[in-house]
Amino acid sequence: MTATVTTSVSKLLTPNDVGSTGSHQAGIAVPRQDEMLAFFPALDASEYNPRRSLLFREVSGIEEWPLNFIYYNGRLHGRSTRNEYRLTGLTPFFKKHKAAVGDILQLGKTQTGRWTIELVHSQERTAAVEVLPPYSFEINGEASVNYETIRLSGTWSAVSRRKNSVR
Repeated sequence: MTATVTTSVSKLLTPNDVGSTGSHQAGIAVPRQDEMLAFFPALDASEYNPRRSLLFREVSGIEEWPLNFIYYNGRLHGRSTRNEYRLTGLTPFFKKHKAAVGDILQLGKTQTGRWTIELVHSQERTAAVEVLPPYSFEINGEASVNYETIRLSGTWSAVSRRKNSVR
């Protein structure tokens, strides 16, 4: 049996993401696709608005950023119309790094369970790094042929690794 393990995700930032529209939103919307949800820890839908606090460390430094992965599930509990996943707590990171529309937010997960975060400014990137963070290919020296980039809803992408498992 072959399983897919999502090792990193990336998001092309939009005006809503960086706050330039003046609208108020609770974090960045996360698509409800299997490849995306496989990247984040599982949340218990039987709880009202379950969340997990995650500590992300910058790829290029030692600074850490606490983020929250939340499932706003009021519709399931008859308390609101919301039924969406969000990643919140990014505003301080975006302000420090002067995030702008067109930049790419890259989130990774190492084999040791460490969460990583990086912002690639639009003027610094090339087509080759748009959705392929460099750290996503450094898992136990596996050949990159075991990885694939999956375009997800909207402006998200995921890098996943095919993993053979024995039952």
